Amino acid sequence: MAEEKHHHKEKEHHKEVPKEISLKLDNWQVITIILVILLIASILTSGFRFGFGKDKVGEDAVKYLNAYVLAGQGIEAKLNGVTEENGLLKLKLDVGGKQFDSYVTNDGKFLFPSAIDLTQAPTTQKTTTSQPQKNIEVSIDDDPMEGNKNAPVTIVEFSDFQCPFCGKFYKEVFPEIETKYIKTGKVRLVFRDYPLGFHEFAQKASEAAECADEQGKFWQYHNKLFENQDALTISDLKKYAESLNLDAKKFDSCLDSGKYVDEIKKDMDDAESYGVSGTPAFFINGNLISGAQPFSSFEQVIEQELIK
Repeated sequence: MAEEKHHHKEKEHHKEVPKEISLKLDNWQVITIILVILLIASILTSGFRFGFGKDKVGEDAVKYLNAYVLAGQGIEAKLNGVTEENGLLKLKLDVGGKQFDSYVTNDGKFLFPSAIDLTQAPTTQKTTTSQPQKNIEVSIDDDPMEGNKNAPVTIVEFSDFQCPFCGKFYKEVFPEIETKYIKTGKVRLVFRDYPLGFHEFAQKASEAAECADEQGKFWQYHNKLFENQDALTISDLKKYAESLNLDAKKFDSCLDSGKYVDEIKKDMDDAESYGVSGTPAFFINGNLISGAQPFSSFEQVIEQELIK
């Protein structure tokens, strides 16, 4: 009888094993179903972002802007908020007191400074390449001019005294243009203002240059500003006027009154109507060259215009 009981227990034990296995299989089936659901959700939502919340992505984008785009310009971008829009993260930025929107992919790999609405026809012609765009009639207004007023080629420059790329043009390219073309009577250069809103000192620097122009020393003052881009406070601007022997009282009154605010705004409005969106921008007989391009880019277009 004892053997029969023991044998019976062994049978019961063997019967229980399949139940446990069956239970485990059921659990794995549940887990598998859950994983499949998560995989489908991942595909539909463009993947998971474990540890990469939208705020973190936004903060990293701002760090990149400050380290590589705005570095050396005396300003920083601040993040005011992040929202999702059309499959991208929209960043609300404060740059030097001005509000801007930028966009970044959800994974934080690609940053887009601004959006272009492809559902709307463009209202102005814009370009970010060095290739010239033809047939743009650009006014020289009554702005400062260097060179022969009857020169066959006119370069209209839209510039910002605090812009590092404008400074690069002044130091590296302008001397060659001046030597080869301006002093030989082939080119005249007209300077027009385009102070960018996120450059803290650019507006007043442009006004100061206009005040110096009143006293016949625009180009000398222009040179001072580009040679001292890291010192453009109001006191600095007045100091440069004194160093050039300008009438200090007249200059200070002109600068403090904001006399040329409207003149500068007109330059900026004209620039934007021509498709300018950044500095420096140059029109060579109506051909746009955008950015701090090498001398060869200017030389090519100037020579083509001289042939005409």
